[in-house]
Amino acid sequence: MKHTLMKVLLAILACAGAMAATAAFMLPTACAGTLARSNALLPAMRDAWASMRVQAIREARETNSAGVANPQIGAADEGLATDNSTQIAAVNWTLLDGLVEGDITRRLNAGELGPAPAESLRERLRRFVESRNTYLRRAP
Repeated sequence: MKHTLMKVLLAILACAGAMAATAAFMLPTACAGTLARSNALLPAMRDAWASMRVQAIREARETNSAGVANPQIGAADEGLATDNSTQIAAVNWTLLDGLVEGDITRRLNAGELGPAPAESLRERLRRFVESRNTYLRRAP
C-alpha cells in the first residue's frame, strides 16, 4: 500500500511538472501571437486600408451612402490607428467591404480598370478580410 501511494504521488508530481512546463511554453507562444497580430498584421491592414478607404469613400459618394458610410470609415480609421481590437470589431466591415467591392465592379464596368487590376484589387480586399479575421481571432 505504501509503495502504491508513493507511485501515485510521483505520478501526480510528474504530471504537475509537465503541466508547468507546458504552461511555461504556452505563455510565450500566446504573447508571440499577440505581438504578431500587432506588429505584422496590423501594419499590413493599415497599409491596405489607406487605399481601400479611398475606394470606400468614392463608392459611398457614387451610391449616395456617404451619410451611413462616413461614420464607419472614421471608426475604421480610429480602430486601426490605435490598435484597439474592440473598436476594429465594432466597425460595420460588411458595409465597407461592400463599398470597396462596389467601387471595383463599377470602375471595371466603366472601363476605368482592366480585368487584371480589378482582380489585384479584389485580392487585396480578400487578404485584408483574412488579416482582419485573424487579428480579431475570427473564423473565415
